[in-house]
Amino acid sequence: MHWFIASEVLMSGLFSSVPVVLVALVGLTVGAGLVTTAVRRRQLAAVVADARRHGTGAGGLAVLAGVAAAAAVGLTDTAAGLGSGVSAALVPLVFAAVHTGVLWVGESAWPRQRGAVRTASLVRRRFPAAALRVRRVLVGAATGVVLVAAVGWATAAADGRTLAGPVTVLPDGLGPAGPAVVGPYPGSVFAVPVLAGTAVVLLLVALALRTALVRPAVPGDDGAEAVLRAASVHRVLRGAAAGLLVELGALLVVVGGAVRSVATATEVGIGDGVLSVGGHPALVVLGTVGALAGGLAVLAGLLLLVLPAPRLRPAPPAPSGPPPSPVPAVPA
Repeated sequence: MHWFIASEVLMSGLFSSVPVVLVALVGLTVGAGLVTTAVRRRQLAAVVADARRHGTGAGGLAVLAGVAAAAAVGLTDTAAGLGSGVSAALVPLVFAAVHTGVLWVGESAWPRQRGAVRTASLVRRRFPAAALRVRRVLVGAATGVVLVAAVGWATAAADGRTLAGPVTVLPDGLGPAGPAVVGPYPGSVFAVPVLAGTAVVLLLVALALRTALVRPAVPGDDGAEAVLRAASVHRVLRGAAAGLLVELGALLVVVGGAVRSVATATEVGIGDGVLSVGGHPALVVLGTVGALAGGLAVLAGLLLLVLPAPRLRPAPPAPSGPPPSPVPAVPA
């Protein structure tokens, strides 16, 4: 019996790690492809190459810092004082917050022009069109997290961490009647920290985006400047949206599993037969669909982390040879 329980725990851990391993493999493959096909430094103006190095370096550091912070919170159970399981619930939000914070610092330290002569483009800066889809994902994920947390808070049991189902009325002589109670469930114990963490992530996103949109421009090439700014905005939105999507998916999985459990009929043994009492098939289907949607949201959030940012193109070659001689004017 102990061996069976241990094997079940081991298999559940392996299956839960499969999406992470697959995404890691996809990320390594995509990263290797991007590095192989990237524009070489010698193909770019020196100031553009330096700006690209600053942006990609900040992006890589943000991912490493986010993963390290999320792992530290999950392994050390930093939020244990708020309740059992709260630290695990905050892991995606911790990644999103730290990732965005590091990018904010990186955008604040963007290299500025030097020298006696400095240039600035008079073109009005707008939100990059290439990042609009990721922004919609971010808004949708944040809205979903707030809605699921609010519904969980409103429907949870008095303890703030479980869901109480309808009262199961058993036939006479088969035992007392009582509601099914399952957990964990995102009541106030989980909903309040999740909502607070989501607010922190959105605040950091707003600050990082504002900094990325008003930071000093890269001189010389307006096209490269637009691509570099779009890449900065994309990185900010990508990490935050990924964390919020994983958070939303985890909440949906928990809510769906709890709803499915309380809506499943109670089986009571009577002699050689089994009597099913209660049960709500529609809620069972709803809980199953919610859990599946949550799993897809988690996978989508992990895959979003490897979505490439806008990339630079080689600088046009400088004209060679002497300039063309002017054409003499022909008298009228």
